[in-house]
Amino acid sequence: MPDENVDVLDQNAADENDVAAERNDDEPIGLIPAIADRCLTKLREGGQLFTNDGNLVDIVNGEKLRVLASPSALKFYLRRVEPGLSEKHYVPVAADILSNPEKTAGFREIERIANQPTFRPDFTMVPEGYDPLTRLYYKPSEEVKFHAFNVHATKRDAEDALAKLQYLFADFPFFDEASRTNTIDPR
Repeated sequence: MPDENVDVLDQNAADENDVAAERNDDEPIGLIPAIADRCLTKLREGGQLFTNDGNLVDIVNGEKLRVLASPSALKFYLRRVEPGLSEKHYVPVAADILSNPEKTAGFREIERIANQPTFRPDFTMVPEGYDPLTRLYYKPSEEVKFHAFNVHATKRDAEDALAKLQYLFADFPFFDEASRTNTIDPR
């Protein structure tokens, strides 16, 4: 079963480009690599495409990565950055891009999409959108979208919060000290 998002995207692109009679069909097929390079420059500047494990990918609804493995999937983006290109050239240009790993090397690498608050190794919070330090794309879920996080908390603030949690469990009958420690681990 084909991905519904691909069909919708391709149909939207086709609707926007229904002026086929006005297209420039004079682009020689031998210029495909040069046209591909021109399109790649524009695609990189647009910031909507990434690479993941060497594959060109986009983000669908801020929720999942979609591999653009076929020329027809990439054609949607090519139509946006090069609307005057002849319809017959979109697939060969996309095929040229996808068949050459060196051409996709200039895109930002993305590891995954996060929908819950995520922290960098230095314990700063990953901002919404793409984060080059962690190579994550963070789009908060509806449950946390409007929650205010104290992104300027200090070590002392963390220690105070831990003390409050420990106070809440002070009289709880834990089986042993290890059970108490595992319930609220300060590490």
